[in-house]
Amino acid sequence: MLLALALVTRQTETPPEAHVVPLSEALDGSTFALAVPTAWLGTPAIGVRPRDRIDLIAVRPGDRASGYPVAYDLRVMSSDDRALIVQIDEASAIAVALARSSGMLLVPLLQSAR
Repeated sequence: MLLALALVTRQTETPPEAHVVPLSEALDGSTFALAVPTAWLGTPAIGVRPRDRIDLIAVRPGDRASGYPVAYDLRVMSSDDRALIVQIDEASAIAVALARSSGMLLVPLLQSAR
């Protein structure tokens, strides 16, 4: 009887939740989190994982194609099929916003971990 009570009690206990750090606490000082929708990307960010480093290049497709770097050494905070969330400084965030407002697409370049 005591064994049955112990088993029932054990099955109804909820497992402890994993400790999740809020995004605002994971950012370095004087930085921001920017969600880059995948629709803004000229190429997919395949294989990008949290803590990877990327650069963003703004490109204008078409007959008068052009491109220029807009953000360097961004730390990836998370990535899924909807958005790439990166740690970014204020000047780079402004450059990304200006590039997008000009109709440019963003190309993420994954930096080597070595």
